[in-house]
Amino acid sequence: MSKTRAVKKVGHVVLNVRDAEASARWYQNVLGMVETARGEGGIFLSFGEQDHDIALFTAPAGAERSKLGLQHVGMEIEGGAEELRAHYAHLLAKDVKIVEIADHGIAWGVYFLDPDGNELELFARLAHGEQARRMLHDLNAPARPITIDSIPSGK
Repeated sequence: MSKTRAVKKVGHVVLNVRDAEASARWYQNVLGMVETARGEGGIFLSFGEQDHDIALFTAPAGAERSKLGLQHVGMEIEGGAEELRAHYAHLLAKDVKIVEIADHGIAWGVYFLDPDGNELELFARLAHGEQARRMLHDLNAPARPITIDSIPSGK
């Protein structure tokens, strides 16, 4: 039996939504994504480096949101506290529903909902690589609720 190589990373996320056209406009307007392709009934969007990061497909009529399956999609931002505050202000200006702000020890995250109730997270990373893996383990993967103002400046 041949040895397989380790999976490198999550390459993209595909979401079923009520209206792919409307959702694509929201992802472009709120998150600054660009449309890279359409096909097979889906709209493919990118943050600019990959061919697509998120694809949106219109779900069958009458589809209900499940409590099982995808919990949220985390998207790492460039920068730290100030950039996360700027993203938070942008989300509020776009009337996006904020669900939670959390300190994970290795990152700060702002959780919010897209128009179909899919939970998304923008996060600022505080630790990387082996250090982050150790911290996540040692801290028992925390998710302490915080406010945007409690995030220290200058980090």
